[in-house]
Amino acid sequence: MRGIVVVRCLLLAWLLIVGTSATAQAPEDGAEEAAVAQPAAVLLEEVEQLRSQYREFAAQRDELEGEERAIAELQMRKRLLEFFRKMAKLIAEVTSLDEAQADADALRKRTRALVAELDERIEPFLDAIQEDLSKLRTARREAPEAEFKDFDARIRGLEQILDETFRFFLNHVEHLEGLGLPADSARKRLTANLLEHAEGLAGRLELTSQRVRAAQKESKASAGNAALETAVRVAVDRRDTVAASLRMTCDVMDAVGLPTAGHRQLLIQATGEITTDVLNVEVARGLLEQAREALARWTKRNTPILISRLGVFVTIMLLFWVLGAAARRAVARLLRNSEQSVSELARQILIGTAARIVIGIGFFVALSQLGVNVTALLTGLGIAGFIVGFALQDTLGNFASGAMILMYRPYDVGDVIEAGGVSGKVDSMNLVSTTILTFDNQTLIVPNSRIWGDVIRNMTSQKIRRVDLSFGLAHDTDLERAEELFASVLRDHAHVLEEPAPAIKVHELSDSAIEFIVRPWVRTEHYWETYWGLNREIKLRLDHEGIQLGVPRRDVRVRTASRDD
Repeated sequence: MRGIVVVRCLLLAWLLIVGTSATAQAPEDGAEEAAVAQPAAVLLEEVEQLRSQYREFAAQRDELEGEERAIAELQMRKRLLEFFRKMAKLIAEVTSLDEAQADADALRKRTRALVAELDERIEPFLDAIQEDLSKLRTARREAPEAEFKDFDARIRGLEQILDETFRFFLNHVEHLEGLGLPADSARKRLTANLLEHAEGLAGRLELTSQRVRAAQKESKASAGNAALETAVRVAVDRRDTVAASLRMTCDVMDAVGLPTAGHRQLLIQATGEITTDVLNVEVARGLLEQAREALARWTKRNTPILISRLGVFVTIMLLFWVLGAAARRAVARLLRNSEQSVSELARQILIGTAARIVIGIGFFVALSQLGVNVTALLTGLGIAGFIVGFALQDTLGNFASGAMILMYRPYDVGDVIEAGGVSGKVDSMNLVSTTILTFDNQTLIVPNSRIWGDVIRNMTSQKIRRVDLSFGLAHDTDLERAEELFASVLRDHAHVLEEPAPAIKVHELSDSAIEFIVRPWVRTEHYWETYWGLNREIKLRLDHEGIQLGVPRRDVRVRTASRDD
Protein backbone atom coordinates (compact mmCIF):
# COMPACT_ATOMS: atom_id res chain seq x y z
CA MET A 1 0.00 0.00 0.00
CA ARG A 2 2.92 2.34 0.62
CA GLY A 3 2.84 5.15 -1.93
CA ILE A 4 -0.01 3.60 -3.94
CA VAL A 5 -2.99 4.91 -1.99
CA VAL A 6 -2.34 8.48 -3.14
CA VAL A 7 -1.51 7.68 -6.77
CA ARG A 8 -5.06 8.14 -7.92
CA CYS A 9 -5.35 11.52 -6.27
CA LEU A 10 -2.05 12.72 -7.68
CA LEU A 11 -2.84 11.33 -11.14
CA LEU A 12 -6.16 13.13 -11.25
CA ALA A 13 -4.45 16.30 -10.09
CA TRP A 14 -1.97 15.96 -12.92
CA LEU A 15 -4.78 15.42 -15.43
CA LEU A 16 -6.51 18.48 -14.03
CA ILE A 17 -3.43 20.61 -14.59
CA VAL A 18 -2.62 19.09 -17.98
CA GLY A 19 -6.15 19.68 -19.20
CA THR A 20 -6.34 23.20 -17.97
CA SER A 21 -2.89 24.11 -19.18
CA ALA A 22 -3.73 22.78 -22.64
CA THR A 23 -6.75 25.01 -22.71
CA ALA A 24 -4.63 27.93 -21.59
CA GLN A 25 -1.94 27.51 -24.25
CA ALA A 26 -0.30 30.71 -25.39
CA PRO A 27 -1.56 32.07 -28.76
CA GLU A 28 0.20 30.84 -31.85
CA ASP A 29 0.52 34.35 -33.14
CA GLY A 30 3.17 36.35 -31.25
CA ALA A 31 1.32 39.59 -31.99
CA GLU A 32 -1.80 38.33 -30.26
CA GLU A 33 0.23 37.35 -27.15
CA ALA A 34 1.64 40.83 -26.96
CA ALA A 35 -1.87 42.26 -26.97
CA VAL A 36 -2.88 40.38 -23.80
CA ALA A 37 -2.79 42.38 -20.57
CA GLN A 38 0.56 41.94 -18.85
CA PRO A 39 -0.67 40.59 -15.43
CA ALA A 40 -2.81 37.94 -17.09
CA ALA A 41 0.09 36.93 -19.35
CA VAL A 42 2.35 36.52 -16.34
CA LEU A 43 -0.19 34.37 -14.56
CA LEU A 44 -0.63 32.16 -17.64
CA GLU A 45 3.13 31.64 -17.75
CA GLU A 46 3.20 30.75 -14.01
CA VAL A 47 0.38 28.22 -14.46
CA GLU A 48 2.40 26.61 -17.29
CA GLN A 49 5.50 26.49 -15.07
CA LEU A 50 3.54 24.86 -12.24
CA ARG A 51 2.30 22.21 -14.67
CA SER A 52 5.85 21.45 -15.78
CA GLN A 53 7.17 21.31 -12.21
CA TYR A 54 4.33 19.06 -11.15
CA ARG A 55 5.09 16.64 -13.99
CA GLU A 56 8.77 16.58 -13.04
CA PHE A 57 8.06 15.74 -9.39
CA ALA A 58 5.51 13.12 -10.46
CA ALA A 59 8.13 11.45 -12.66
CA GLN A 60 10.69 11.57 -9.84
CA ARG A 61 8.21 10.17 -7.31
CA ASP A 62 7.68 7.00 -9.35
CA GLU A 63 11.40 6.25 -9.12
CA LEU A 64 11.82 7.00 -5.38
CA GLU A 65 11.14 5.11 -2.17
CA GLY A 66 10.79 5.90 1.52
CA GLU A 67 11.53 9.39 2.74
CA GLU A 68 12.63 10.71 -0.68
CA ARG A 69 9.31 9.59 -2.16
CA ALA A 70 7.42 11.37 0.65
CA ILE A 71 9.39 14.56 -0.07
CA ALA A 72 8.49 14.36 -3.77
CA GLU A 73 4.81 13.92 -2.90
CA LEU A 74 5.03 16.94 -0.59
CA GLN A 75 6.45 19.04 -3.43
CA MET A 76 3.65 17.83 -5.71
CA ARG A 77 1.05 18.89 -3.17
CA LYS A 78 2.65 22.32 -2.86
CA ARG A 79 2.52 22.78 -6.66
CA LEU A 80 -1.12 21.72 -6.73
CA LEU A 81 -2.13 24.17 -3.99
CA GLU A 82 -0.16 26.93 -5.71
CA PHE A 83 -1.99 26.07 -8.93
CA PHE A 84 -5.31 26.66 -7.15
CA ARG A 85 -4.18 30.05 -5.92
CA LYS A 86 -2.78 31.15 -9.31
CA MET A 87 -5.99 30.16 -11.04
CA ALA A 88 -7.98 32.32 -8.63
CA LYS A 89 -5.70 35.30 -9.36
CA LEU A 90 -5.86 34.68 -13.12
CA ILE A 91 -9.65 34.71 -13.15
CA ALA A 92 -9.72 37.85 -11.00
CA GLU A 93 -7.45 39.59 -13.51
CA VAL A 94 -9.55 38.50 -16.47
CA THR A 95 -12.84 39.64 -14.95
CA SER A 96 -11.33 43.06 -14.26
CA LEU A 97 -10.24 43.66 -17.89
CA ASP A 98 -11.75 46.64 -19.63
CA GLU A 99 -14.12 45.80 -22.50
CA ALA A 100 -12.25 48.19 -24.76
CA GLN A 101 -8.86 46.60 -24.00
CA ALA A 102 -7.27 44.83 -26.94
CA ASP A 103 -7.87 41.08 -27.08
CA ALA A 104 -9.85 41.17 -23.82
CA ASP A 105 -12.65 39.21 -25.48
CA ALA A 106 -10.27 36.49 -26.65
CA LEU A 107 -8.75 36.18 -23.19
CA ARG A 108 -12.19 35.88 -21.63
CA LYS A 109 -13.11 33.10 -24.04
CA ARG A 110 -9.99 31.11 -23.17
CA THR A 111 -10.65 31.73 -19.47
CA ARG A 112 -14.28 30.57 -19.78
CA ALA A 113 -13.04 27.43 -21.51
CA LEU A 114 -10.54 26.91 -18.70
CA VAL A 115 -13.22 27.33 -16.01
CA ALA A 116 -15.60 25.01 -17.88
CA GLU A 117 -12.82 22.40 -18.01
CA LEU A 118 -12.30 22.78 -14.25
CA ASP A 119 -16.04 22.48 -13.65
CA GLU A 120 -15.95 19.00 -15.16
CA ARG A 121 -12.84 17.88 -13.27
CA ILE A 122 -13.14 19.39 -9.79
CA GLU A 123 -15.87 17.12 -8.39
CA PRO A 124 -14.19 13.84 -9.54
CA PHE A 125 -11.00 15.22 -8.00
CA LEU A 126 -12.78 15.67 -4.65
CA ASP A 127 -14.17 12.15 -4.82
CA ALA A 128 -10.74 10.74 -5.60
CA ILE A 129 -9.12 12.51 -2.63
CA GLN A 130 -11.83 11.30 -0.24
CA GLU A 131 -11.59 7.75 -1.54
CA ASP A 132 -7.81 7.73 -1.17
CA LEU A 133 -8.12 9.14 2.34
CA SER A 134 -10.47 6.32 3.26
CA LYS A 135 -8.08 3.72 1.86
CA LEU A 136 -5.13 5.34 3.61
CA ARG A 137 -6.92 5.30 6.99
CA THR A 138 -7.82 1.64 6.51
CA ALA A 139 -4.23 0.82 5.63
CA ARG A 140 -3.01 2.65 8.70
CA ARG A 141 -5.15 0.51 11.01
CA GLU A 142 -3.57 -2.63 9.52
CA ALA A 143 0.01 -1.29 9.37
CA PRO A 144 2.72 -1.91 11.99
CA GLU A 145 3.02 0.72 14.71
CA ALA A 146 6.42 1.77 13.37
CA GLU A 147 4.75 3.07 10.18
CA PHE A 148 2.03 5.10 11.94
CA LYS A 149 3.92 8.38 11.68
CA ASP A 150 4.41 7.93 7.93
CA PHE A 151 0.73 7.20 7.43
CA ASP A 152 -0.29 10.14 9.61
CA ALA A 153 1.87 12.49 7.54
CA ARG A 154 0.30 11.22 4.29
CA ILE A 155 -3.20 11.55 5.73
CA ARG A 156 -2.57 15.11 6.89
CA GLY A 157 -1.20 15.98 3.45
CA LEU A 158 -4.31 14.70 1.69
CA GLU A 159 -6.57 16.40 4.21
CA GLN A 160 -4.79 19.67 3.50
CA ILE A 161 -5.42 19.21 -0.24
CA LEU A 162 -9.06 18.35 0.45
CA ASP A 163 -9.55 21.50 2.55
CA GLU A 164 -7.92 23.67 -0.10
CA THR A 165 -9.99 22.01 -2.84
CA PHE A 166 -13.22 22.86 -1.04
CA ARG A 167 -12.08 26.45 -0.77
CA PHE A 168 -11.20 26.42 -4.47
CA PHE A 169 -14.59 24.87 -5.26
CA LEU A 170 -16.26 27.85 -3.56
CA ASN A 171 -14.04 30.23 -5.54
CA HIS A 172 -14.87 28.26 -8.68
CA VAL A 173 -18.58 28.91 -8.18
CA GLU A 174 -17.87 32.60 -7.75
CA HIS A 175 -15.70 32.53 -10.88
CA LEU A 176 -18.52 31.00 -12.89
CA GLU A 177 -20.85 33.74 -11.77
CA GLY A 178 -18.24 36.44 -12.42
CA LEU A 179 -17.64 35.18 -15.98
CA GLY A 180 -21.38 34.97 -16.71
CA LEU A 181 -21.39 31.16 -16.91
CA PRO A 182 -24.15 28.93 -15.43
CA ALA A 183 -23.31 28.37 -11.76
CA ASP A 184 -26.45 26.74 -10.30
CA SER A 185 -25.29 23.21 -11.02
CA ALA A 186 -21.86 23.83 -9.53
CA ARG A 187 -23.40 25.46 -6.42
CA LYS A 188 -25.70 22.47 -5.88
CA ARG A 189 -22.81 20.05 -6.29
CA LEU A 190 -20.70 22.12 -3.86
CA THR A 191 -23.57 22.18 -1.34
CA ALA A 192 -24.08 18.43 -1.54
CA ASN A 193 -20.36 17.72 -1.17
CA LEU A 194 -20.06 20.16 1.75
CA LEU A 195 -22.98 18.63 3.65
CA GLU A 196 -21.65 15.11 3.15
CA HIS A 197 -18.12 16.12 4.05
CA ALA A 198 -19.24 18.04 7.15
CA GLU A 199 -21.30 15.09 8.41
CA GLY A 200 -18.32 12.81 7.95
CA LEU A 201 -16.02 15.19 9.80
CA ALA A 202 -18.55 15.59 12.61
CA GLY A 203 -18.70 11.83 13.06
CA ARG A 204 -14.93 11.54 13.03
CA LEU A 205 -14.64 14.40 15.52
CA GLU A 206 -16.98 12.68 17.97
CA LEU A 207 -15.06 9.42 17.56
CA THR A 208 -11.65 11.03 18.05
CA SER A 209 -12.97 12.96 21.07
CA GLN A 210 -14.10 9.70 22.66
CA ARG A 211 -10.65 8.23 22.02
CA VAL A 212 -9.03 11.28 23.63
CA ARG A 213 -11.17 10.91 26.75
CA ALA A 214 -10.47 7.17 26.93
CA ALA A 215 -6.71 7.74 26.52
CA GLN A 216 -6.70 10.49 29.15
CA LYS A 217 -8.61 8.30 31.59
CA GLU A 218 -6.21 5.40 31.07
CA SER A 219 -3.19 7.69 31.40
CA LYS A 220 -4.59 9.19 34.61
CA ALA A 221 -5.12 5.72 36.06
CA SER A 222 -1.47 4.85 35.32
CA ALA A 223 0.31 8.10 36.09
CA GLY A 224 3.87 8.30 34.81
CA ASN A 225 3.43 5.83 31.97
CA ALA A 226 5.29 7.41 29.05
CA ALA A 227 3.60 5.23 26.42
CA LEU A 228 0.13 6.23 27.61
CA GLU A 229 1.10 9.91 27.71
CA THR A 230 2.32 9.62 24.12
CA ALA A 231 -0.97 7.97 23.15
CA VAL A 232 -2.84 10.91 24.69
CA ARG A 233 -0.79 13.41 22.68
CA VAL A 234 -1.37 11.48 19.45
CA ALA A 235 -5.11 11.25 20.10
CA VAL A 236 -5.34 14.98 20.88
CA ASP A 237 -3.37 15.80 17.72
CA ARG A 238 -5.74 13.74 15.56
CA ARG A 239 -8.78 15.32 17.19
CA ASP A 240 -7.41 18.81 16.63
CA THR A 241 -6.65 18.00 12.98
CA VAL A 242 -10.24 16.86 12.38
CA ALA A 243 -11.54 19.90 14.28
CA ALA A 244 -9.49 22.24 12.08
CA SER A 245 -10.91 20.63 8.92
CA LEU A 246 -14.47 20.87 10.25
CA ARG A 247 -13.96 24.51 11.23
CA MET A 248 -12.70 25.32 7.71
CA THR A 249 -15.62 23.42 6.19
CA CYS A 250 -18.04 25.43 8.34
CA ASP A 251 -16.49 28.63 7.01
CA VAL A 252 -17.14 27.49 3.42
CA MET A 253 -20.67 26.41 4.38
CA ASP A 254 -21.32 29.86 5.85
CA ALA A 255 -20.24 31.41 2.54
CA VAL A 256 -22.86 29.41 0.58
CA GLY A 257 -25.57 29.95 3.21
CA LEU A 258 -25.65 26.49 4.78
CA PRO A 259 -26.45 26.11 8.52
CA THR A 260 -23.38 25.44 10.68
CA ALA A 261 -24.60 26.04 14.24
CA GLY A 262 -24.75 22.34 15.09
CA HIS A 263 -21.24 21.67 13.83
CA ARG A 264 -19.82 24.70 15.64
CA GLN A 265 -21.48 23.55 18.87
CA LEU A 266 -19.80 20.19 18.39
CA LEU A 267 -16.44 21.93 17.88
CA ILE A 268 -16.75 23.76 21.21
CA GLN A 269 -17.90 20.63 23.05
CA ALA A 270 -15.20 18.40 21.54
CA THR A 271 -12.19 20.68 21.91
CA GLY A 272 -13.27 22.79 24.89
CA GLU A 273 -12.02 25.91 23.07
CA ILE A 274 -14.15 29.02 23.53
CA THR A 275 -13.87 30.71 20.14
CA THR A 276 -15.80 33.54 18.52
CA ASP A 277 -18.35 30.89 17.50
CA VAL A 278 -19.88 31.21 20.95
CA LEU A 279 -20.88 34.78 20.04
CA ASN A 280 -23.14 33.40 17.35
CA VAL A 281 -26.69 33.58 18.70
CA GLU A 282 -27.70 30.20 17.27
CA VAL A 283 -24.55 28.49 18.55
CA ALA A 284 -24.95 30.00 22.03
CA ARG A 285 -28.65 29.10 22.11
CA GLY A 286 -27.86 25.56 21.03
CA LEU A 287 -25.16 25.17 23.68
CA LEU A 288 -27.50 26.45 26.39
CA GLU A 289 -30.25 24.16 25.22
CA GLN A 290 -27.91 21.17 25.24
CA ALA A 291 -26.69 22.11 28.71
CA ARG A 292 -30.28 22.42 29.95
CA GLU A 293 -31.23 19.06 28.47
CA ALA A 294 -28.10 17.43 29.91
CA LEU A 295 -28.86 18.90 33.32
CA ALA A 296 -32.46 17.71 33.12
CA ARG A 297 -31.35 14.19 32.16
CA TRP A 298 -28.76 14.14 34.92
CA THR A 299 -31.25 15.41 37.49
CA LYS A 300 -33.88 12.89 36.49
CA ARG A 301 -31.39 10.05 36.59
CA ASN A 302 -29.55 11.05 39.75
CA THR A 303 -32.13 12.80 41.94
CA PRO A 304 -33.17 9.67 43.91
CA ILE A 305 -29.53 8.69 44.41
CA LEU A 306 -28.57 12.26 45.31
CA ILE A 307 -31.34 12.55 47.89
CA SER A 308 -30.36 9.27 49.53
CA ARG A 309 -26.68 10.27 49.56
CA LEU A 310 -27.49 13.66 51.04
CA GLY A 311 -29.48 11.91 53.73
CA VAL A 312 -26.51 9.68 54.49
CA PHE A 313 -24.22 12.74 54.47
CA VAL A 314 -26.37 14.65 56.96
CA THR A 315 -26.75 11.59 59.17
CA ILE A 316 -23.00 10.97 59.29
CA MET A 317 -22.29 14.63 60.04
CA LEU A 318 -24.83 14.66 62.89
CA LEU A 319 -23.36 11.46 64.31
CA PHE A 320 -19.82 12.81 64.26
CA TRP A 321 -21.01 16.14 65.64
CA VAL A 322 -22.34 14.27 68.68
CA LEU A 323 -19.09 12.31 68.87
CA GLY A 324 -17.12 15.56 68.66
CA ALA A 325 -19.08 17.04 71.58
CA ALA A 326 -18.45 13.84 73.56
CA ALA A 327 -14.75 14.04 72.76
CA ARG A 328 -14.70 17.67 73.90
CA ARG A 329 -16.26 16.75 77.26
CA ALA A 330 -13.99 13.74 77.69
CA VAL A 331 -10.82 15.76 77.10
CA ALA A 332 -12.03 18.52 79.44
CA ARG A 333 -12.71 15.95 82.16
CA LEU A 334 -9.28 14.35 81.71
CA LEU A 335 -7.59 17.73 81.97
CA ARG A 336 -9.51 18.60 85.13
CA ASN A 337 -8.58 15.30 86.77
CA SER A 338 -4.99 15.38 85.56
CA GLU A 339 -2.29 15.87 88.16
CA GLN A 340 -0.23 17.80 85.65
CA SER A 341 -0.72 21.54 85.52
CA VAL A 342 -1.95 22.56 82.09
CA SER A 343 -2.11 26.15 80.86
CA GLU A 344 -5.41 27.64 79.83
CA LEU A 345 -4.14 27.97 76.26
CA ALA A 346 -3.20 24.29 76.13
CA ARG A 347 -6.55 23.40 77.66
CA GLN A 348 -8.49 25.36 75.04
CA ILE A 349 -6.41 23.97 72.17
CA LEU A 350 -6.66 20.34 73.31
CA ILE A 351 -10.40 20.54 73.90
CA GLY A 352 -11.09 22.35 70.61
CA THR A 353 -8.73 20.16 68.59
CA ALA A 354 -10.28 16.94 69.86
CA ALA A 355 -13.73 18.03 68.66
CA ARG A 356 -12.44 19.36 65.34
CA ILE A 357 -10.53 16.18 64.54
CA VAL A 358 -13.60 14.04 65.13
CA ILE A 359 -15.82 16.33 63.06
CA GLY A 360 -13.18 16.54 60.30
CA ILE A 361 -12.98 12.75 60.07
CA GLY A 362 -16.76 12.64 59.87
CA PHE A 363 -16.76 15.24 57.09
CA PHE A 364 -14.40 13.21 54.89
CA VAL A 365 -16.30 10.00 55.61
CA ALA A 366 -19.53 11.75 54.60
CA LEU A 367 -17.93 13.12 51.43
CA SER A 368 -16.81 9.62 50.44
CA GLN A 369 -20.46 8.55 50.62
CA LEU A 370 -21.28 11.24 48.04
CA GLY A 371 -18.76 9.70 45.65
CA VAL A 372 -16.09 12.38 46.14
CA ASN A 373 -12.49 11.24 45.66
CA VAL A 374 -11.23 12.03 49.16
CA THR A 375 -7.60 11.26 48.27
CA ALA A 376 -7.57 13.80 45.46
CA LEU A 377 -9.34 16.29 47.71
CA LEU A 378 -6.73 15.88 50.44
CA THR A 379 -3.98 16.33 47.87
CA GLY A 380 -5.63 19.51 46.63
CA LEU A 381 -6.02 20.77 50.19
CA GLY A 382 -2.33 20.12 50.80
CA ILE A 383 -1.35 22.17 47.75
CA ALA A 384 -3.80 24.91 48.71
CA GLY A 385 -2.41 24.86 52.25
CA PHE A 386 1.11 25.36 50.90
CA ILE A 387 -0.02 28.34 48.81
CA VAL A 388 -1.98 29.88 51.66
CA GLY A 389 0.90 29.29 54.06
CA PHE A 390 3.29 31.05 51.70
CA ALA A 391 0.90 34.01 51.48
CA LEU A 392 0.41 34.16 55.27
CA GLN A 393 3.99 33.98 56.45
CA ASP A 394 3.48 36.57 59.20
CA THR A 395 0.44 34.75 60.54
CA LEU A 396 2.37 31.49 60.55
CA GLY A 397 5.11 33.27 62.50
CA ASN A 398 2.52 34.20 65.12
CA PHE A 399 1.32 30.61 65.10
CA ALA A 400 4.84 29.29 65.70
CA SER A 401 5.32 31.80 68.53
CA GLY A 402 2.00 30.67 70.01
CA ALA A 403 3.23 27.10 69.91
CA MET A 404 6.40 28.12 71.78
CA ILE A 405 4.32 29.96 74.39
CA LEU A 406 2.17 26.86 74.73
CA MET A 407 5.25 24.69 75.18
CA TYR A 408 7.21 26.84 77.66
CA ARG A 409 4.22 28.50 79.42
CA PRO A 410 5.78 31.85 80.38
CA TYR A 411 2.32 33.13 81.34
CA ASP A 412 -1.30 32.03 81.45
CA VAL A 413 -4.76 33.54 81.47
CA GLY A 414 -5.16 35.75 84.55
CA ASP A 415 -1.46 36.55 84.91
CA VAL A 416 -0.25 40.13 85.03
CA ILE A 417 2.57 40.50 82.52
CA GLU A 418 4.71 43.07 80.82
CA ALA A 419 5.64 41.99 77.29
CA GLY A 420 5.67 43.32 73.76
CA GLY A 421 5.85 46.87 75.04
CA VAL A 422 2.56 46.66 77.01
CA SER A 423 1.55 45.58 80.49
CA GLY A 424 -1.68 44.32 81.96
CA LYS A 425 -3.69 41.24 82.81
CA VAL A 426 -3.93 38.37 80.32
CA ASP A 427 -7.60 38.08 79.42
CA SER A 428 -7.43 35.37 76.73
CA MET A 429 -4.91 33.76 74.42
CA ASN A 430 -4.71 31.58 71.33
CA LEU A 431 -2.01 30.39 68.97
CA VAL A 432 -2.00 33.65 67.03
CA SER A 433 -2.42 36.45 69.58
CA THR A 434 -2.83 37.31 73.25
CA THR A 435 -5.52 39.64 74.58
CA ILE A 436 -4.34 41.88 77.45
CA LEU A 437 -6.49 44.11 79.64
CA THR A 438 -4.52 47.16 80.79
CA PHE A 439 -4.94 48.57 84.29
CA ASP A 440 -7.06 51.42 82.90
CA ASN A 441 -9.35 48.79 81.28
CA GLN A 442 -8.17 48.96 77.66
CA THR A 443 -8.18 45.81 75.55
CA LEU A 444 -4.94 45.15 73.64
CA ILE A 445 -4.56 42.30 71.15
CA VAL A 446 -0.85 41.60 70.79
CA PRO A 447 0.58 39.22 68.14
CA ASN A 448 2.37 36.28 69.71
CA SER A 449 5.47 36.84 67.58
CA ARG A 450 5.89 40.29 69.16
CA ILE A 451 5.55 38.87 72.66
CA TRP A 452 7.85 35.88 72.10
CA GLY A 453 10.49 38.04 70.45
CA ASP A 454 10.72 40.37 73.48
CA VAL A 455 11.37 40.08 77.22
CA ILE A 456 8.37 38.62 79.07
CA ARG A 457 7.91 39.80 82.65
CA ASN A 458 5.33 37.77 84.57
CA MET A 459 4.45 39.58 87.78
CA THR A 460 2.00 37.00 89.11
CA SER A 461 3.64 33.70 88.25
CA GLN A 462 5.15 33.35 91.77
CA LYS A 463 3.05 32.86 94.92
CA ILE A 464 4.86 35.54 96.94
CA ARG A 465 6.36 38.85 95.93
CA ARG A 466 8.62 41.43 97.56
CA VAL A 467 7.40 44.98 98.11
CA ASP A 468 10.25 47.45 97.55
CA LEU A 469 9.86 50.71 99.52
CA SER A 470 12.38 53.51 99.96
CA PHE A 471 12.35 56.43 102.43
CA GLY A 472 14.80 59.33 102.72
CA LEU A 473 15.05 60.63 106.37
CA ALA A 474 16.77 63.73 107.74
CA HIS A 475 20.43 63.44 108.76
CA ASP A 476 19.66 64.05 112.46
CA THR A 477 17.30 61.03 112.61
CA ASP A 478 17.99 58.37 115.26
CA LEU A 479 18.74 55.30 113.11
CA GLU A 480 17.75 52.71 115.73
CA ARG A 481 14.50 54.53 116.43
CA ALA A 482 13.69 54.69 112.72
CA GLU A 483 14.47 50.99 112.23
CA GLU A 484 12.21 50.07 115.12
CA LEU A 485 9.43 52.23 113.68
CA PHE A 486 9.65 50.48 110.31
CA ALA A 487 9.74 47.04 111.96
CA SER A 488 6.73 47.89 114.11
CA VAL A 489 4.69 48.98 111.09
CA LEU A 490 5.57 45.77 109.24
CA ARG A 491 4.68 43.58 112.24
CA ASP A 492 1.30 45.24 112.57
CA HIS A 493 0.39 44.87 108.88
CA ALA A 494 -1.86 41.87 108.22
CA HIS A 495 -0.43 40.91 104.81
CA VAL A 496 3.31 41.10 105.57
CA LEU A 497 4.80 37.61 105.84
CA GLU A 498 7.18 36.57 108.59
CA GLU A 499 9.04 34.32 106.20
CA PRO A 500 10.92 35.39 104.26
CA ALA A 501 11.87 37.99 106.82
CA PRO A 502 11.55 41.61 105.71
CA ALA A 503 14.68 43.66 105.08
CA ILE A 504 15.12 47.09 106.76
CA LYS A 505 18.48 48.61 105.86
CA VAL A 506 20.29 51.89 105.55
CA HIS A 507 20.84 51.88 101.83
CA GLU A 508 22.64 55.12 101.11
CA LEU A 509 23.85 58.35 102.74
CA SER A 510 23.29 61.26 100.41
CA ASP A 511 23.76 65.00 100.84
CA SER A 512 20.11 65.50 101.56
CA ALA A 513 18.94 62.36 103.41
CA ILE A 514 19.61 58.96 104.88
CA GLU A 515 18.07 56.44 102.45
CA PHE A 516 16.26 53.52 104.12
CA ILE A 517 14.99 50.53 102.14
CA VAL A 518 12.04 48.60 103.53
CA ARG A 519 11.35 45.30 101.72
CA PRO A 520 8.68 43.04 103.16
CA TRP A 521 7.30 39.90 101.45
CA VAL A 522 3.60 39.38 100.73
CA ARG A 523 1.42 37.05 98.76
CA THR A 524 1.26 38.09 95.15
CA GLU A 525 -2.45 38.85 95.25
CA HIS A 526 -1.84 41.33 98.14
CA TYR A 527 1.03 43.19 96.48
CA TRP A 528 -0.62 46.45 95.50
CA GLU A 529 -2.78 46.64 98.61
CA THR A 530 0.32 46.23 100.78
CA TYR A 531 2.40 48.64 98.68
CA TRP A 532 -0.07 51.48 99.00
CA GLY A 533 -1.00 50.67 102.62
CA LEU A 534 2.59 50.63 103.89
CA ASN A 535 3.44 53.92 102.21
CA ARG A 536 0.51 55.58 103.92
CA GLU A 537 1.05 53.95 107.35
CA ILE A 538 4.77 54.70 107.50
CA LYS A 539 4.25 58.37 106.60
CA LEU A 540 1.66 58.70 109.37
CA ARG A 541 3.94 57.03 111.95
CA LEU A 542 6.91 59.18 110.95
CA ASP A 543 4.84 62.33 111.43
CA HIS A 544 3.53 61.05 114.77
CA GLU A 545 7.07 60.31 116.01
CA GLY A 546 8.38 63.65 114.77
CA ILE A 547 10.85 62.15 112.34
CA GLN A 548 11.47 64.41 109.39
CA LEU A 549 11.98 63.36 105.84
CA GLY A 550 15.17 64.46 104.20
CA VAL A 551 15.14 67.76 102.34
CA PRO A 552 17.60 68.56 99.55
CA ARG A 553 20.25 71.02 100.75
CA ARG A 554 21.22 74.13 98.86
CA ASP A 555 24.13 76.41 99.86
CA VAL A 556 23.34 80.03 99.12
CA ARG A 557 26.27 82.42 99.35
CA VAL A 558 25.76 86.19 99.24
CA ARG A 559 28.62 88.31 98.09
CA THR A 560 28.65 91.96 99.10
CA ALA A 561 30.20 94.24 96.57
CA SER A 562 32.77 96.84 97.90
CA ARG A 563 32.87 100.43 96.78
CA ASP A 564 35.99 99.69 94.89
CA ASP A 565 34.09 97.17 92.84
